[in-house]
Parts: sequence; structure tokens; C-alpha cells
Amino acid sequence: MLTKRLILFTVLLINCMSIAQAQELESCSNRQFVAEFPRVNPLYWCIELPFSADREDAQTFTDLHFASDGALYATHPFRGQVVRLSDSDGDNLPDTETIVADGLRYPNGIAEHNETLYILGDGVIYTLSGDEIDTLIDDLPSGRGFLARGIIIHEDHLYVAIPSPCDFCVGDDPLHGTVIRMALDGTEQTIIARGLRYPSALAIYQDTLWVTDSARDSFSADVFYDEVNRIDLNSDTVPHFGFPYCVGYDNLPDLEGDFDCTTATAPIITLRSNSTPISLHHYSDDLFNSMADRLLIVLLGDTNSRYIAGHAIISVAITDDGFFYENVAPVDNATNSLPSRWQQADGRDVDPRQTEFVNNQAGGIFPHFPYDVVHSPEGWLYFSIQGKGVYVLRP
Repeated sequence: MLTKRLILFTVLLINCMSIAQAQELESCSNRQFVAEFPRVNPLYWCIELPFSADREDAQTFTDLHFASDGALYATHPFRGQVVRLSDSDGDNLPDTETIVADGLRYPNGIAEHNETLYILGDGVIYTLSGDEIDTLIDDLPSGRGFLARGIIIHEDHLYVAIPSPCDFCVGDDPLHGTVIRMALDGTEQTIIARGLRYPSALAIYQDTLWVTDSARDSFSADVFYDEVNRIDLNSDTVPHFGFPYCVGYDNLPDLEGDFDCTTATAPIITLRSNSTPISLHHYSDDLFNSMADRLLIVLLGDTNSRYIAGHAIISVAITDDGFFYENVAPVDNATNSLPSRWQQADGRDVDPRQTEFVNNQAGGIFPHFPYDVVHSPEGWLYFSIQGKGVYVLRP
């Protein structure tokens, strides 16, 4: 009996401590930035819009990055800027924007090492240390737009994803459609993956490098040809993911050429074409148990499809028991027939159908585009939406 009472007391004490910590934050109803759309799970999140875009068509805040000092940085590719978003009024949310780099060539990806920011632009990589901006590399293949922003740093190496030059062709540069690894000074460039059309995001998850890819525009959303691929960094084999010769989970032949599609590396996750996976982020915090150790996937979407594919953020946990998926935004708890959580044996033909339903009901992200998602030092989720701004999901 004493043991049971001790256990009960311990549980109550932990709960009271959690409540006390939560009470340090004002309730959602008392905050001035509370947002109603896109819909999220109110059992998990309070959604706020502390930093609005300056106009509806603004393609801003396309990449978000929390630096080691806790500062939040963002990119404005068409303005050529990297900005720092800071909190000036002590409410733990950003409200002030400071330009830290200007005149860059479509900056749209940020990584960091030893307090130096590495900024990926169109065919160029810059470094920002303090107030000093330098050009590290300026001869990468370019010309494929602001969505290409795959850059990360892992174990003192820089990894960069480079798109192919067109939707359905063989690139004329050996770096087209590849992921490359290099030293932090830009030397020792090595191709570690090939056969990608538009690799726009990189992330480390479960000690493995993950990269997204999108099928060519002519495919409809009836097929599942958008991909999330895995690259084994401990393997000496350079995987070829099939583009432009093969498509889909089974690497079906798509373009005649001197390539054997049976040798192509299969994707780990396939999504509806036009979903356009644009960003990956490993949620490594434990603030939300349902999110712990999950890979977040931002689906940019497309407004020219009869399906509303994408326009969503989903998460996946990959375990020995299968793949566990969850819609992060948009979500509608009242929709019982379309689950917001589901399990599959594998990553084949992943279809977050509830997000399409909510987007159709004007409660989601559509017709706007989500750009990026990161988590803050305290475990809150920050994500950006075209024409809307930077949202925060907190307890």
C-alpha cells in the first residue's frame, strides 16, 4: 500500500510540475497572435502567427534555421536577403526583423557550423560569420529556382543537393541531379548520390542522410512518384535514384537510354505526384511525446491539379514495427472517417487524405504553400507559409 501511495504521489508531483511549467505561458485565448487557420490538433498545440508576411504574394521566410545561440534566421530569396527574427518585447515570440546579409543570389538554404552560417544560393554558397559575408563557392550548377535549398552540415562535412536542369532530360553537368559532400572550406567535392530530378531538402534522421525528390510536372496526382530517399553514409556505393530513366517505388522505365532501371535504388517513401516534398526536419526534442524522434515532411503542393496534393506538413516515425504517420497541419479532429494518424508496413503510396479534406473545406493551407518547418530550443514548432508568414505551434 505504501508503495502504491508513493507511486501515486510521484505521478501527482510530476503532473503538478508540468502544469506549473505550462502556466508560465499565457493561455491561447490571452495571446494576441492566435490563429484559426490552418487547423491543427488543439489537444497538442496552440497555433500563433507572430510574424506576418508583408503581402499576400510574398515568397518570403522560405527557409528557417535556429542557430546555436537560439536566434532564428530566415531567407528572402527574391530580395537576396537573410534576416534574423528576434523577440523585442519578451513574449518569447519573434517580432523584429533585422537584415544580416543582402545582395545575395537567391539565398534559400541555411546550415551552421561553429557559429558560421553557410547559405545556399543559386549556384553559390556563402558564409556569414559575425557581420562578414564571404563567397565560399560560386560555380555550382544554377538556374533552377528558389526551391532548391538542400544544404546541411554533418560530422564536419557539408552536404548540398543540386537539381537537374530540366524536367525530363539528362543534365549536361556531372553535378546535375546529385547530392555532393565536401569539406567545410568547399574542397574535396564528392558525389554521393545520383539520379535526382529536384532534390530540394536534406536531413539527418536515424544516422542516415535523407533527400526529397519531385517527379516531373507532366505526371498527375493519380500516381505516387514524389519521393523521400535514403542515402547510407557508411556505404561506398553511390546510389542512383533513377531520374530521368525510371520513376516510382518500382523504378518503372520512363525514358529510353543506356540505363538499367533494375539497378536503381528504390525510394523509402512515395507520395502523390504534385505533393512536392520541399523540406525535411528531424524533430529531436521530447517536449511532445507524439512528435519525438520523427521526420517532418513539408509538402509544398501544386495549384494546378484536380487533387489538392500537398499543402501540408506530415510526420513519420520509422521503426521495426512499421511506418507511423501523422498529419501535423492541417488537421480536423471532427473528421472520424479520415484519420489524422495511421500506420503502414512501408512507405509506399503515402496518402494523407485528411489534409486534402481540410484544405478542400477552406480550413487548411491551400491555396498557399508551406515552405519550411523547424523546432526552437524549447521544442516549439515554427513553420512558414507563402503569403502568410511564420507560425508557431507551442503547448
